[in-house]
Amino acid sequence: MKTALRVLVASLLFTTACYNTGIVTKEELRARNEPVDITVWTRDSLTYRFSKEHYSILGDTLSGSGVRLSAGMPDSVVATIALADISSIEATEFSEGKSVLLGFGIVIIATGGLILIGISSNPP
Repeated sequence: MKTALRVLVASLLFTTACYNTGIVTKEELRARNEPVDITVWTRDSLTYRFSKEHYSILGDTLSGSGVRLSAGMPDSVVATIALADISSIEATEFSEGKSVLLGFGIVIIATGGLILIGISSNPP
């Protein structure tokens, strides 16, 4: 039973891990110490997604390999985009603190549930 509970908690943590997503400026993206996954919208209405390992910003250009979303169909691309052509950037990053709190909450709820099941199956 304990092993099943551990597997359940680990599975829930992997599927419900907390991520922070928000719009960032080009300057904020440049200044970040740690890369993050990004979605980029350009002035000509194109949308690109880049994972944190697959893009870089050098000077006034974002370069990388990612996915271009056009008409709902993703296409793998290697893109070079001038920062001046970017209208908006959304950054998504893993939030370790929120995930740990969520994990503790799941453990407390699961433990409480098991205690209640144990009490109801063994009446006094």
